[in-house]
Amino acid sequence: GIDLWRMDPKEAGDSCCTADIGIHAENLCRYITGLEIDSLCAETSAFIENNPLEDDVSIIARFKNGAKGSFSVSQILTGEENGLSIRIYGTLKGLEWRQEDPNYLIIKEPQGFQTRLSKGNPDVLCDAAAKAGRLPFGHPDGFIEAFANIYLAAFDAIRDQANNQLKKHYDFPGLDDGVMGAQFIETVLTSGKSEAKWTPLINP
Repeated sequence: GIDLWRMDPKEAGDSCCTADIGIHAENLCRYITGLEIDSLCAETSAFIENNPLEDDVSIIARFKNGAKGSFSVSQILTGEENGLSIRIYGTLKGLEWRQEDPNYLIIKEPQGFQTRLSKGNPDVLCDAAAKAGRLPFGHPDGFIEAFANIYLAAFDAIRDQANNQLKKHYDFPGLDDGVMGAQFIETVLTSGKSEAKWTPLINP
């Protein structure tokens, strides 16, 4: 179930589902593709009885480079455990990844063929992928290991700052990501209440 405080505007603020789940979907999309949302159209709903905040959201988005996408985030999908899945379609190939089956990436060809890639041996991965994986192939790296990678990157930044050797980029969310997440939430809520079809991304 949903924590009751998430449905209390005094505790959760103006958003339930978007702030709890949608913000992660937007961040993942931006992290994986490098694309930023230009405008979006959202429908927000509250299906849970006596819930004053949204618990189900459908979003279509226009990105700054002309690409288009959609997000479906919900706290009411009966029987789902997590259901996080990512699908990206380009002109040459499509990609699909599911958190509940994290060791595999599906590559989709225009002709209809699909290739299922395993995490594989660290010796054949790029340096970033090899560093992110913690377990031998055949053993799934998952949710907890992902957090460990974020903490490790934050520790690297703290250590580098103490040694006056800060780099330009570290692989963990920063202040800009928080600001863009707040923009996303505010825009979704505004669009959900509006009769207008498209809402430009709002600066908080």
